[in-house]
Parts: sequence; C-alpha cells; structure tokens
Amino acid sequence: MADLLAQLRTATRPLHDDLDGAPISTSVTDGTLTAEDYRTLIEWQLKAHLVAEHGLADFDWPGEYRYVARLPALRGEAAQLRIGEPKVESLPAPRSLAEAVGRAYVLEGSSLGGNMILGQLKSNERLADAAPFAFYDFQRREGLRQWRQFTAFAKTLDLIAAEEAESRAAAVETFKVFGGVQP
Repeated sequence: MADLLAQLRTATRPLHDDLDGAPISTSVTDGTLTAEDYRTLIEWQLKAHLVAEHGLADFDWPGEYRYVARLPALRGEAAQLRIGEPKVESLPAPRSLAEAVGRAYVLEGSSLGGNMILGQLKSNERLADAAPFAFYDFQRREGLRQWRQFTAFAKTLDLIAAEEAESRAAAVETFKVFGGVQP
C-alpha cells in the first residue's frame, strides 16, 4: 500500500499547478496584487471554504486530530472588507473517514500556501491599508500546527484500497472547488 499522503499529493498535483498559474495567484507572488485584488482574493477564499469546509469541524474524527474551521477567520476579515457572505451550495458533510481525510488534506494543506502568501502580502506596499491580513495570519498561526497534526494522524491510518480511492476522489473534488470559484 502506497503512502496515503503521497497518493493525495499526486492526485491533486495537476490541480495545484493550475491554481498556482491562475492570474490571482500570480499577482500575489509577483507583488502586483492591488487592494481591490486582495478583496477579491478574500471573497474567493470565503466562497471556497463555505463550499468545502461543511461538516469537517463536526466530523467524528478518531483519535486526537480535529479539523479547525477557517471560516470564522474568513468571515471576520470579509466583514472588515465589507464583503457579504455569498450564497453557495456546500459539499455534503463527509460520509466516511476516507472522504473526510481527502477533504481535510486539501484544506489543511492550504495553510502551507497561506503561510507563504502572508509573507508576500506583507511585503507588497500596495496592500499596507489591507493589513494585517487576518485570514492569512490565522493560516500561519493555526494552520501550520493543524497541518502537522493532520499529517501525523493520516500516517496512522490503515485504509483499504477502496478507501484510499475514495480519499483521493474527495481530495480532487475539494481542490476543484477552489479552482471552480477562483476569481
């Protein structure tokens, strides 16, 4: 049985590459993101998390790992930026551990990117009025800790082949949410 985290990484790699090449992603990394673009970025994150996070924080996770929702941080920043909460249709709550793991892999993994993005945002002089970037600060403070807890948890799982396939499918579906609602 191949390492589950490696399977999830391989399954989502093409989608990750596509998202990294999106115009909004490029403007973050090349320093051309404007304050209005930042507002769009937060609106995009809010939409994606409203769709993808549904049911993860309330899931009955075995062991000590628990998913910590990013939505409160996003909602707080969206309110500061006067972004209304969009009406979106959420994914159904996870029906199995394999599905929950696939979805959590994408959301927990986004904290790694969020950590890098925070540095880019802070160094962009055009965004001084948008600071302190509460959502991305949350990603740095809480997300990295959560990622480490999630990966330790995932390494303890002994899923059968069908469950691994279900987890990969859930990770791809979740990643597609981010691509599907991108600005």
